[in-house]
Amino acid sequence: MSTTSIPGYSYGTTAVPRSPLDLDELEQLKQVVSLQEDDLAALRRSRTILADQVEAIFDVWYGFVAETR
Repeated sequence: MSTTSIPGYSYGTTAVPRSPLDLDELEQLKQVVSLQEDDLAALRRSRTILADQVEAIFDVWYGFVAETR
């Protein structure tokens, strides 16, 4: 998988502060949005599945954003 540098995106670095939520609050949020184990598994798989489509996805997203201005 190739990595693309996205300006302002620093996930996984020390520049990103820790979440203010504790693990119990995270579990409550997952329940509120009905996030199940199969959803989490699909999210984990999505990196591999979508890796070569990231640029196209961003192009579509930025197009939607531009239309709402």
